[in-house]
Amino acid sequence: MKVTYCQDRPKRFLCERDESQLPAVGGFLELDGVRYVIRRIERVAREALAYVAHD
Repeated sequence: MKVTYCQDRPKRFLCERDESQLPAVGGFLELDGVRYVIRRIERVAREALAYVAHD
């Protein structure tokens, strides 16, 4: 499943990755040495948008 990670405030694209399963809301993710918490997920067909915020 293709998951696009983006930040809500300020709005910006972070990355797009293929994931074996959908990430969980409240889970943590590290991108380029920065830790993010997953705030919400919107599924769109076989893809998903994951909105994250700095931890």
